[in-house]
Amino acid sequence: MIRGIYTGASGMLAKWTEQDVITNNMANVDTPGFKRHLLLWKEEPRFKMHRLYDAVIETPGGDYDIRPYIGDMGTGVRVKGEFIDFSEGSLKSTGNTLDLAIRGDGFFEIDRPGKGKFYTRAGNFIRNSEGLLTTLHGDRVLGADGNPIPIQADGLYFQKNGTLVDRDGIVLGQVRLVTFNDKQMLSKMGDNNFAATEKSGAAVPAPAGTEVRQGYLEVSNSNIIHDMVQMIVANRAYEANQRVITSHDQLLGQAISDVSRV
Repeated sequence: MIRGIYTGASGMLAKWTEQDVITNNMANVDTPGFKRHLLLWKEEPRFKMHRLYDAVIETPGGDYDIRPYIGDMGTGVRVKGEFIDFSEGSLKSTGNTLDLAIRGDGFFEIDRPGKGKFYTRAGNFIRNSEGLLTTLHGDRVLGADGNPIPIQADGLYFQKNGTLVDRDGIVLGQVRLVTFNDKQMLSKMGDNNFAATEKSGAAVPAPAGTEVRQGYLEVSNSNIIHDMVQMIVANRAYEANQRVITSHDQLLGQAISDVSRV
């Protein structure tokens, strides 16, 4: 009975974590460039069960256990890890000159003063007081030369390869698009940003075919309907594990009460 309590508790903890992840996905359904988080599960070790009280036959070669195997008994589940679904979200037209969306595999490279380089797919950029292209949080968008990109007040056009030209066709810079050997190893830095790690590898140029779309934003790849259904399923599973603990607790209390009367 004690084992059953631990098994139910492991299920409750796992579903509690799942609800936190789903809630975060739902909260960011309108966040440009957001990538939903998913969980990996790992089953705890199973025990082989045999029928009790069957005789053991003694033979010249030793004892022979004739108790039949009747199945496995699970001992719970736990969260093995969390990973990010980097699949592309759909594009939403905004008409804003400084809104950029990436179509394909890649990230914008940005610089946060005093913090270093971060990477994001959220392209809702603005022009700051210094005339530079920045994120809403003030991080400077970097160009192919590694420097911030100067932005004029109007008359700008971003080509599909990220090249920025003015109304006269003069090249003003080029947005740098990068990717990583292992995106799952990127470190989450908040504000929809990532940072490179030793396991992710250094940033490398985005593959051919990756494009920049001006006047669009990539929407979150979270699906609010799917997330709501998953939230209900997780909540029901949490309640079921809770009832398992309650039932085992009642059985244990009854067993203790019976022993005390004896």
